[in-house]
Amino acid sequence: MKKIAATAILILLAFFAMSFINLGPFVAPTTAVSFTATGFTASGSEAMVTLTPIRNFVAGSTGTSFAVTSQSTLKLQSICIVTANAGAATQGVVVRVRINPTGAATTSSPVVFSIGTGTLNAATAAIANSSCAFLGEGLELSGTAQVGISQIGTATAGNDVTLIGYERQL
Repeated sequence: MKKIAATAILILLAFFAMSFINLGPFVAPTTAVSFTATGFTASGSEAMVTLTPIRNFVAGSTGTSFAVTSQSTLKLQSICIVTANAGAATQGVVVRVRINPTGAATTSSPVVFSIGTGTLNAATAAIANSSCAFLGEGLELSGTAQVGISQIGTATAGNDVTLIGYERQL
């Protein structure tokens, strides 16, 4: 009987310890988050991309700057970009993830990372190329920070971008 009680105490201590390192059953609830734009037209001057936020696979209202949900942190984990020839011409686009710690993200907000891609073959429509970047441990935002994506490229349609992460309640 004493052995069972000691084992139960050890199990409770293990659960308690795991809660401090975010591995156990006491981890704060998380929400899958992505910001995506499909088929956007790049422009020859830097401009913000209109994105659709998706939280737990439910699309929200479009915009160009998104705040971290109150009482949460947003951890950005990866970004992917795809460009496809809209016609028989090469094209390319660079996207920049911008963070503003105190308000809306704009083309003058600090760039935290960039990624680009371009098509290699001009002879055929719908030739595509893609690039993805993974942010290792991720980039964590909280408080009043807002995130947005700007773009610059050849003025053609057929570009997709998706920024992926999750929100964790504090």
